[in-house]
Amino acid sequence: MKIVFVDNLLLERSRVAPTEDLQPHLGLISLIGLVESGGHEGVLYDPKLALARGEISLDQSLYHRIARAILEYEPDAVGFTSLGCSFICSLQTAACLKAERRLLPILLGGPHATILYEQILRRFEVFDVVVRHEAESLILPLLEGLCQHQIDDVPGIAFRSGDKVIATTPAPLIKDLDSLPFPAFDHYPIAEVRPSVMRIEVGRGCPFHCTFCSTASFFGRQYRLKSPARICAEMDHVAAAYGIRQFSLTHDLFTVNRKKVIEFCDYVWGRGYAWSCSARMDCVDRQLLEHMAAAGCRAIYFGVETGSPRMQRITLKNQDLELYTPTLDIVRGLRLGATVSFITGYPEETQEDQGLTLDLIGATLCRSDERLETQLHLLTPEPGTELLTRNAASLDYDGYVTDFNFPSLDPRDDNIMRDNADVFVNHHFYRATLPRDRHIFVSSAVEELQALGLVVLRYILGRYGNRLSTLVDSLYEWKKVHLPSQVGCDASLLVAYAMSSWTVVDPACSLLRYMTTVNRMSASLPTSPRCERLAVLPKGRIASANVVAAAGLAVLRDLHDCGTLLSNLSQKKGQSSAVGELSHDRNDWAVVVSSERVVRNILLTRYCGELLEFCTMPRSVAEIVTVARLRWNVVDGEAAQAVCDLVGAGLLSVCVGGRRDSNAPKDLFCSSRTSVN
Repeated sequence: MKIVFVDNLLLERSRVAPTEDLQPHLGLISLIGLVESGGHEGVLYDPKLALARGEISLDQSLYHRIARAILEYEPDAVGFTSLGCSFICSLQTAACLKAERRLLPILLGGPHATILYEQILRRFEVFDVVVRHEAESLILPLLEGLCQHQIDDVPGIAFRSGDKVIATTPAPLIKDLDSLPFPAFDHYPIAEVRPSVMRIEVGRGCPFHCTFCSTASFFGRQYRLKSPARICAEMDHVAAAYGIRQFSLTHDLFTVNRKKVIEFCDYVWGRGYAWSCSARMDCVDRQLLEHMAAAGCRAIYFGVETGSPRMQRITLKNQDLELYTPTLDIVRGLRLGATVSFITGYPEETQEDQGLTLDLIGATLCRSDERLETQLHLLTPEPGTELLTRNAASLDYDGYVTDFNFPSLDPRDDNIMRDNADVFVNHHFYRATLPRDRHIFVSSAVEELQALGLVVLRYILGRYGNRLSTLVDSLYEWKKVHLPSQVGCDASLLVAYAMSSWTVVDPACSLLRYMTTVNRMSASLPTSPRCERLAVLPKGRIASANVVAAAGLAVLRDLHDCGTLLSNLSQKKGQSSAVGELSHDRNDWAVVVSSERVVRNILLTRYCGELLEFCTMPRSVAEIVTVARLRWNVVDGEAAQAVCDLVGAGLLSVCVGGRRDSNAPKDLFCSSRTSVN
């Protein structure tokens, strides 16, 4: 039997656009290793990879295109894994498959389906079988049962029988993870994708009881780790096959069992691998962290979740916040990278609780370096959690797409998710003490502020007493008055707030305008320069040539010297004394961001700034000369010379066939000047 396993189309939403994390799904390649050991054929289809290749698009055609790609493998069965955040994509794709091949068995597994199997099977007939909990112990009996059209005695599954949903006896927990076959890494085009870091599953299960987390509902509370020999064998295999020597050890809480972590460190020591893991701050100490660092650990993810002691108790996270700063001090001292993650949007969270979280994030940003990342996420309701059990009646839907949640692409998507709140809980939110609008604004504001960079953010926070809560509160109150209908915070709101609250003469206003512009241009440029051979105009054809502003260029007027400001602030850790005399002078600047993300700042005369703005669309040099004479009272020779200077400085590009020609020689217009001043 040939079975196609379909990965989630999991999109990480950023300030700019969704992005894909191209890695093989560890659970699915584990299953492929098993089915092939049983004489079946397994195929992995990753829609994220298809999206990155341009084979599918994030539009209404997506579900049909994925279904057609799956059917090209001529499968005997299709198995979807499910996460709540992207379940609408799995559901709609399965519907397309059934429309084409009504009798094709479609299986569904993963955490979401495990917990909600009855609702899913009763409501959505496109799924035939739900595989509950860990699938490795039952996938071979299930495939054999499908071949024989008899699955009643397969453990750990659920299916429809008439108008009933039948759930068979649960399959036993896999206690010895070393007994599982090697993951089928060769079923993913790792050589094509060339990830710098590879994920390796090292264990399962979580012994803690956080009210908002569903990990224990799927994997159980029994903490399990693979043996050090098995983990290192997988790392050795990936290193030998693909040359990858950096690994992300996948386990929600790797450091729970101190003895086992030390055993792993002793085993991996000296192999030259770099690795990262997840941990609680009360499950590490200096000695363990030193041991981990010596064995190749380079980064740790800490789920702190809230800076409020009250919310720590309410959510049963029960983490001692007194450990926060000392632990990060140790991590920084060992030169380890770290991510500290927080959540806002809890039903019981007050503005004081939220402020404590924001101020802990702000304090972290004020004393951290680039190796420390802070995150603030909106709370997502998860099935199988105590929090949802208590608040199931207070779910609401507004269509706002957060974090990893999948966007609505089909006109029916919103209605399906709204009308099936118990299945699509991840796309809903809890009615809470604080308004939803505030939660959305706060989480997006923290992301936008961090995008300004540590240097700028520290400088801005200084005028708010280094309290992030005070800055965010000020932003939110300004938004309610001036942009009441806007959802969330974006770069344009930050600039509007700055221009209204600080005025253009404030260096902080210049820095904010500058950084938001650089970020916008960086996001719009291709990830690598296009290698396109363009024709070159012969010399001497100045009057008939067309020029256009270079790609990645913006003109900023009345701006302080932000390049020097950033340099001074970086040296003085964001202190306002770094500004000094630079606060007085403002000029027009051309800011150019290259495809390699190199930023150039070029001082302009006002005339050259206006000329560049005029050339945001292709203009002939003859047209520029005429306009310069009529609008700016510039003689023809000076206008032509200015064009020469701007081409020579790389601020104007010569158009060939309506396209920018970045390869045109700089002496196309004879110019002796090398800068614009």
